[in-house]
Amino acid sequence: MLKIAVEANVELWDVDYHILLQTVVERSEVQGKVKSAIELLNMMALHHPVMGRLNAEMIQTIVGGTVVRISEDGHCGGCAQRLRSFDLSQEERAVLVRDVVEKLVTPRVICQSHYEPLVEVTEEEQTARWGIFNTFVTSMEHNDYDTLIDGANLGYYGLNSWYSEAKVELLKRKGVDPATVPLKERNNVPFPVDVPPKFETIEHARKSAATRGRKPLIILHERHIREAIGTNQTILEQWKELNCVLASPHFLNDDYCWLYGSLKKPGTWIITNDQMRDHHFLLLSQQMFIRWRQRHRITYKALHDRVSGTTTIALKFPKPFSVWVQTAADNVETHWHVPFVSGIDILNQATNKTEFTPSDFGLHKDGDDECSSWLCTVKNP
Repeated sequence: MLKIAVEANVELWDVDYHILLQTVVERSEVQGKVKSAIELLNMMALHHPVMGRLNAEMIQTIVGGTVVRISEDGHCGGCAQRLRSFDLSQEERAVLVRDVVEKLVTPRVICQSHYEPLVEVTEEEQTARWGIFNTFVTSMEHNDYDTLIDGANLGYYGLNSWYSEAKVELLKRKGVDPATVPLKERNNVPFPVDVPPKFETIEHARKSAATRGRKPLIILHERHIREAIGTNQTILEQWKELNCVLASPHFLNDDYCWLYGSLKKPGTWIITNDQMRDHHFLLLSQQMFIRWRQRHRITYKALHDRVSGTTTIALKFPKPFSVWVQTAADNVETHWHVPFVSGIDILNQATNKTEFTPSDFGLHKDGDDECSSWLCTVKNP
């Protein structure tokens, strides 16, 4: 199976590695077992960052080692060596930037947008769109940022809990009596979302990032900026004075724009809870994209105090090391650090599941899976 997968460039899942490791365990010759296990670890290091408990136990049985604690700065409690951080080279980032332009931006330039389904995309329109996108890129290049903020992701945080209230306000502004609109339409969030995001939440994130010494730049879809009123308009004017907001082109998904800006400028982080698992992210060079995402995505929690009415944003910065199957710093062939989830035997990574359980959360084929334990292997005597 491994040979076929390598030749066909097929990425194996945890259940596939489980079958292969079982085959290795059943072999009688010790050195052959170790060699085969190392081959599997090298394969995992390419695209399988975290594994389930059973696979980690079989690797421990074959190669040796102990379950260890990894410190916050990435030092192993077993061997004292520091875990690696997989950062992309300039050439690798260039590949991803090209992917974004060719596979994500270009189709939106030459085809109709769900934001403007009635607009006919003529050659003249395509030329105009490329001009708008290039202007956006130039504006971004002239901005001194090191952290981008996914404005829509922050602004729509907890949308289900406040959508109906915002919908009622929207209807009133349009002169429509909310009572004449079916309850289903007032409560169910449509796509695209028809109510404005909360700029206040975005502003809390901007301030939090700035307090940490970052230089944040907010990316928001053009329509959110164009349609801003009331409190949103007041906050928007403050952003304009600070030169910390940029409108993404009207025909593009704003995800493409902050992704482009994050990849284009070295060392840039993106504040978002978007796990980047939508179909369009799958079009990118996966191994490089997954590793980039783990090192550059800042997640957050919005904490609201009902008594004071204040909201604070708690940012969670990336770890200084990669949560990924990796060789140890001493480069000994049999010395590895292996992250695994101790509470799950085999990770269910099937993409065609119709039902999900709490244990499935965060266990897809990506590089930012939360692992509960680490195995530090040692060379067999």
